[in-house]
Amino acid sequence: MDRLRETVWTHDVGPRISGIVEKLTTESAQCIASYAEGGKYQVNNIHGGMYVVDLERHTCTCRKWNLCGIPCSHSMAIIAKTEKSP
Repeated sequence: MDRLRETVWTHDVGPRISGIVEKLTTESAQCIASYAEGGKYQVNNIHGGMYVVDLERHTCTCRKWNLCGIPCSHSMAIIAKTEKSP
């Protein structure tokens, strides 16, 4: 446990969460994002799914972001498009 306390994180979050965010960033390449209105975005993926992402409220209609607090691949597509940090 002492060795784990000395571990220095290179990101704002832990290494596990950082790995998940990196994986979702690569998955977001399969999404096409467009601005809807009222701060909301429409995201279509290559599999035919359509999702609505609200960056201000941190929500997505796939509900993954709502449940775990980690942005989903749909929201990562919007974050990358708006050049914000996840």
